Amino acid sequence: MWLPCAQWGEADWRWWLRERGWPASEVERYWGWRERLTVRTGRPRDKMGRLLQDRLLPKGWAPTVLYAPTPKQVELHTATATTVLFGGAAGVAKSHGLRWDAHIRCLAVPGYRAILLRRLFVELESTHLDRVRLEAPALGARLVGDEVRYPNESILRFGHCQNPGDEVKYLSTEYDAVYPDELATFERDPILEIMSRVRTTKAGVTGVVRAGSNPGGPHTLWCVDFFMTKTVDREVYPYYRPEDYAYIPGRLEDNPYLMDADGTFATYERRLGMLHPVRRRQLLEGDWSAIEGQFFAEWRASAHVTSREVPASATWVVWMDYGFNRPGVALWAAVLADGRIYVRHELKFQGRNLSDVARDLVRFNRAHGLTVGRVVVDPDLDEHKTGESGIETLRRFGVPAVPGDNARVAGWYRMRHWLSEAPDGEPWLQVHPDCRYTIRTVPTLVASRSDPEDCNSEGDDHAADAIRYGIMDRPAPSRLREPEPQLVPGSAGWLMRHARRLSRVRRRA
Repeated sequence: MWLPCAQWGEADWRWWLRERGWPASEVERYWGWRERLTVRTGRPRDKMGRLLQDRLLPKGWAPTVLYAPTPKQVELHTATATTVLFGGAAGVAKSHGLRWDAHIRCLAVPGYRAILLRRLFVELESTHLDRVRLEAPALGARLVGDEVRYPNESILRFGHCQNPGDEVKYLSTEYDAVYPDELATFERDPILEIMSRVRTTKAGVTGVVRAGSNPGGPHTLWCVDFFMTKTVDREVYPYYRPEDYAYIPGRLEDNPYLMDADGTFATYERRLGMLHPVRRRQLLEGDWSAIEGQFFAEWRASAHVTSREVPASATWVVWMDYGFNRPGVALWAAVLADGRIYVRHELKFQGRNLSDVARDLVRFNRAHGLTVGRVVVDPDLDEHKTGESGIETLRRFGVPAVPGDNARVAGWYRMRHWLSEAPDGEPWLQVHPDCRYTIRTVPTLVASRSDPEDCNSEGDDHAADAIRYGIMDRPAPSRLREPEPQLVPGSAGWLMRHARRLSRVRRRA
């Protein structure tokens, strides 16, 4: 049986880490950082605020530990990337770690300037201000209004972006560090503008952003783009560098303060288990692909996103949704002998004429040595009263285009079938990890409020539309087919199979 974590000593922590499979070197590394980052109370002061001399200290006085980081919090404090998101499941003490990261930096560097933000003021009050009122005096600091002022002239400011335009209040100051808490609740552009105010002229100091968030906020997608998949549109954000952004995933099991005496987390898991299934996936599993109102709840990145070789016997098709002002996408899908479809390549485009896209498709096929006999496209390209239709333009440039079926609801039914599991437990349709736009956008689609059988077309549904056109051009999946074995020409098996094929040809004749 385990003692409550607050009562653990060094031996308990080391034993717990070893039970989790940590090697001795990692245990030592954690404990070294833990000791360096632990914050204890300073020496007591008299009524005038002067430090007491040793002879005046209360009998048995010993410093009190104000903060000792968990292993995941050590990862946060020691991260080297300039912009870090500490996220995932509930109960990992993300907000606590962010606030103390700010305290530690402010205490270490005189004149340090940091700001910690929540989306709503009520969240800021209940999560941070209530606690900092107790922490500040113990650190020898003062809470003045919405600022913690430290003895070394450092300042930690607290703020919120509850109303449109609130971010303007924080744009006139330069910060050494910005701490957006629950980042997925912030609109992308306002919080990016505040983050852009991270600048420092202090010697040896690097300006940083340290954010925390559970999945499931209304602005989850941009967090996934910037920190996880790193599929940021470089035309919109040409200065984005993937190496500047890091994600520290956290799970409930990373915080032993919530552990039961038997070493499990059953009590907290039961509380989260009472939530709606989607919210449960977000908070218990830290699943960023679980979206409230998610249209394709069947999507699981662990199953649908996979690397596999495409055999030479595969048939290649292309599915395309064209857009000029909005994004367009072309997907290269391999139809496999066992009945599965594997989306292997994608090409995202925007602001390009149809003739230019046609040339891009032809060049892509040549560069990858692909033979594509059918390109299923947006049926709107088949509409014309006079002149040349879009499909005719594609064909003129060597693209064998055919119009897709635009039955949305029926197409989504069919897509759910393809996303479901085949008899061997793997999905009928899978996607290669390089198809980042598809992987990013399909699981984020939500149902339409006016028609729950349709997805909200205001979302980024272009990859899903392309898949819908393509699978409606094919029969629904039925059963897995075993690929024919490769037989040596002239062998008995090869001769028997050849004879059967000849017999079938004669019967058709």
